Amino acid sequence: MYRPSLAIINVNDINTMGPTEAAFAMQLYIRPVTVMPSHVNEQSTSNGFEIAGTRADRFARQARGFAAVVLSLSDVTRSFDGEGRCIGCR
Repeated sequence: MYRPSLAIINVNDINTMGPTEAAFAMQLYIRPVTVMPSHVNEQSTSNGFEIAGTRADRFARQARGFAAVVLSLSDVTRSFDGEGRCIGCR
């Protein structure tokens, strides 16, 4: 209804949605420009890259078809413009 440009979604399969359900909700209901998965309850990145097979990776592979995916990284502050696009992300 409000068309948010940036969404942060909890993905962990235990007490929140898993990667497939989260991607489905983002694509069908939220439709953000950029989405950031959080609380995956596992190490999902190493040296600035996602680890293959993690929940974050599985979510990102599905969500990249309809939104930019930005992963949170330890000790990295993320900034976004008014349209939900990450500033300084690669």
